Amino acid sequence: MAPPDHSPESSNPRFVRTDSRPQISFAYCRMVASLEIRAMLRDQMMGFLQTAIVFLLLTNAVSALVAFYAMKTANALTRPGQQAKSAIERKLEALVGRA
Repeated sequence: MAPPDHSPESSNPRFVRTDSRPQISFAYCRMVASLEIRAMLRDQMMGFLQTAIVFLLLTNAVSALVAFYAMKTANALTRPGQQAKSAIERKLEALVGRA
């Protein structure tokens, strides 16, 4: 047993408090750090998912454009004598053809 005038705080300078701030436990600091890490990881995951969605939307748009180009090219190759006509030209020819 330690002598009555000996206190563990005075023998170890790490435990001597030099300020008047309330002492925060290690578990509380660890919990706060864990919450900050979780928030950071959540933000990073949200950024990644948003980037992935934009990438998928862009690749889908490119795929649709390529499919449209392929259909247009296939139509042009199967009917070499006909030029691609606009909707107005087709309607005018239909009206003239009936008369």
